[in-house]
Amino acid sequence: MPAAQPGQDNLDRFGPTKEASAVSGYSERTLEGWRRRGVGFPYVRLNNGRCRYHLRTVVEYMLKRQRGEV
Repeated sequence: MPAAQPGQDNLDRFGPTKEASAVSGYSERTLEGWRRRGVGFPYVRLNNGRCRYHLRTVVEYMLKRQRGEV
């Protein structure tokens, strides 16, 4: 995967489950379970069966569900 260019937002791309896990703090196994149950972050399944998450969407999803004051 190409490196982010200076000034480019590193979250504005699709990443594998491992990266979505790192961004969200949830384990890869949790994300896999959510996919099986049809809950959690939106994702795209590629022709090869692998899944990709839009990393910015993962962060936005979490912020929308945030409770309490920050």
